[in-house]
Amino acid sequence: CRRLKADPATRDVPVIFVTARDSTEDETLGLEVGAVDFIGKPVNPPVVRARVRTQIELKRQTDILRSLAFNDGLTGVANRRWFDERLQVEWLRCRRNKLP
Repeated sequence: CRRLKADPATRDVPVIFVTARDSTEDETLGLEVGAVDFIGKPVNPPVVRARVRTQIELKRQTDILRSLAFNDGLTGVANRRWFDERLQVEWLRCRRNKLP
């Protein structure tokens, strides 16, 4: 989960932990490292489906808000915020690949 959240390409992917560990400490740790939900076993399939659907809808709405924040509402052209974000992503990619 930490690796997913550290990578700009996957940091916005919602992570749901499904685990046999059910202590409060485990749940707290899972949420602190970036999980959006924590489901203990045994699982109830209808509940899991509902939680996954909820996270998919939240991700969809977040993506819409991100689009509105990074694109001019009138022209649809990328704004400075978008370019700043792309610069950061490309800078990190170059560092990772040891490129100039």
